[in-house]
Amino acid sequence: MKKIMLFISLCFGLANVSGFADAVLYEVTHMADNDSLNIRVQPGIQHEVAFTLDPRAGNVKVIDSKKISGTTWARIDWYGKDGWVNQYYLQQATAKERNALYCNGTEPFWSIQATGVNVKVDILGQDVFNAVVGYWGKPHNSGSYTKVVSARDDAHSVVLIAEQSICNDGMSEKLYDHSVIALIDHRESYSGCCVMR
Repeated sequence: MKKIMLFISLCFGLANVSGFADAVLYEVTHMADNDSLNIRVQPGIQHEVAFTLDPRAGNVKVIDSKKISGTTWARIDWYGKDGWVNQYYLQQATAKERNALYCNGTEPFWSIQATGVNVKVDILGQDVFNAVVGYWGKPHNSGSYTKVVSARDDAHSVVLIAEQSICNDGMSEKLYDHSVIALIDHRESYSGCCVMR
């Protein structure tokens, strides 16, 4: 019996040491939708910006923290990139399923906001349209890293295929957690970046 208890203790102990315990995730907060969150190379606003995050970014892991002059700075890991941010701009992520995509791209500038029920498409120089979601899911042979969204209204359709990967918008240092291909009206396709929230 002692050997069994020792074996169970070792297994649980190794699981925690190996990082199998659930990590607490954070998301960006207190930011305007058109702003970016600066992630710095060291704690403090005087330090260089390492990269920026979208104001709706999630999946942020806090790996360390320091209090400097009354401000708590969190060292974060975001998909393998790390840096420091004022902890005021982070909140613990809720356990809800992430079911909104905020996507954009350049040349031409476009944006798509997809929620569980509606997709709003805005392509520079074209009409803005809203479509009703008919499908939101993932491929049957894929993990949870790919999302597929299909929506349509009487005159338009849109299909989004978003893959979890670090994506840069090509114009700034802002990073996103998904790359996306958007097919509009079965005749135009666009590529860009998204955050899932």
